Amino acid sequence: MKNNPILKPHLLIFTAICLFSVILAYHYSKFKPEATVIRIHDDQIDIQKLTNEIARFILVNGYGYQVQLVESTIKEVHDRLVAGDIDVTLELWKENNLVWYDTARGQGEVVDLGLIYSGGRQYWIIPKWYAQEKR
Repeated sequence: MKNNPILKPHLLIFTAICLFSVILAYHYSKFKPEATVIRIHDDQIDIQKLTNEIARFILVNGYGYQVQLVESTIKEVHDRLVAGDIDVTLELWKENNLVWYDTARGQGEVVDLGLIYSGGRQYWIIPKWYAQEKR
C-alpha cells in the first residue's frame, strides 16, 4: 500500500479538495452558516460530481453551510458566476476559457481561489472506423 501509484493521486486530489473547502468556508465566514447557501456549479461531469460532493460534505457537515448544486453548462457558468447566480465552480479549465477568465478576473468579477488539481490532458477521440476510412 505504501508504494501504490493509484493511491497517491487520489490522496492528493482529496487533500486539495479539502483544502479548497476550508478556503471557501473561510471566505464565507463573515456570514452565519445556517443562513448562507453556497451555490456550486454542477455541469454533470463525473469528476466534478465527485469534487462537488466532497466539498458539499465538508461545507455542510464541517461548517454548517447549506449547499445548492446548480446545473449549468460551462458556457452558461461564465455569465452566472458574474451575475451571482452561482458562487463557485470547482471545475474550470482555465486554458479553454482564457479570454473570459482573464477579462472577468481583470475586472474583479471573479476571484481565483487556487488550483485543486492539475495534469489532466485533453485530446480528441474518434472512432477507429472513422480513422481508417479517412486515411
